[in-house]
Amino acid sequence: MPIRCELLLPPEGEIVSGPTKLKAFAASNTDTPIARVEFYVDGKLAGSDSQPPYEWLVDFGPSTAEHLLMVRAIDRAGHAQHAYRRTRGLSLQMREQVLLVELDLTVLDRNGRRLAELRPQDLAVYEDGARQQIDSFKLEPRPLRLALVLDSSASMRRKLWRAQEAAISFLSGLAPADRAAVIDFDDQIRIAAALGADRAQLVGGVKSARADGKTHLFDALSAGVELVERAPDSRSAVVLLTDGRDEGSAETFAGVVERARRSEVACYAIGLRDSGADLSGALEPPFIPREEYLLRWLADATGGAAYFPDHVGQLEGIYGQILEELRAQYRLSYYSTDPRRDGRWRQVEIRPANSSLLVRTRPGYYAGSDGHTKGAGP
Repeated sequence: MPIRCELLLPPEGEIVSGPTKLKAFAASNTDTPIARVEFYVDGKLAGSDSQPPYEWLVDFGPSTAEHLLMVRAIDRAGHAQHAYRRTRGLSLQMREQVLLVELDLTVLDRNGRRLAELRPQDLAVYEDGARQQIDSFKLEPRPLRLALVLDSSASMRRKLWRAQEAAISFLSGLAPADRAAVIDFDDQIRIAAALGADRAQLVGGVKSARADGKTHLFDALSAGVELVERAPDSRSAVVLLTDGRDEGSAETFAGVVERARRSEVACYAIGLRDSGADLSGALEPPFIPREEYLLRWLADATGGAAYFPDHVGQLEGIYGQILEELRAQYRLSYYSTDPRRDGRWRQVEIRPANSSLLVRTRPGYYAGSDGHTKGAGP
């Protein structure tokens, strides 16, 4: 045969969906060079490449059907050689046996602006270092399930009313399908408005807060996470406002992070740096107050964000940013190539094709025994 030809990727029997790279090897056994390599999917020409390495990107869409792949190498004398490979389809029964991973993503450009026109091929997903095939990727507004957590400790006395105004403005932006709760805390944790309360009850819960006592920050976060833990077809988040460090919580910071991971709750933290606030304490890398460091860590570990305004007048704008982000997130899903439901934490990395973009999402999950993902880890 004048030509050697082989289809290298995807491997034989692999399940393919979404953007997938086809890769071929082709070489001439004579002095006549290869002119091009053509790639076919189910008998239809998908594309061709005239330069090694011979590759073509095919978008198989969300379907996980079986496909017949063919590569055809042609030299300049017109000689041709073919190679075939069949991918494996994923039946409904097989789908029930594999692990579906779902992530909410915020994608920002270098100026911090959210991007609303990304395609699946603009991102690559890795789980424990292994490339995954994207099953679904789209901008997906979902009903929100929120806990609004307000620090009402003594240090908030002179600025609480401004914080309450900003929180009420945030609540006014909720849609009818959204569900929210209000927690205010000092050294006591009070559910001022239960999850699912109507708008008037939520506003009344915010207005009822009175500044007094110490700051049981970790206990309040834990209570917020417990209220809104993962629910089907909704996006769960805790939105925290505080101006100081934790003072005597029974809950630990590590316990809060673990609960949020397993509950799949994103944590958005606002640490008010307003003059007189007590964000002092031991410094941690990168040389910022310890509580600020912890709030950043909490946000990163859960796919949320942390904000540190210099004065209380900035709160309304920050609350607006948080609500806008929750409304405009992408929903990405994939079936893990490791179907074991072993409860183990798995690291997930989303790599944008454009390295200047920032992808914010939870950086991992626990593989649940029920076939669903369970939380995230840093």
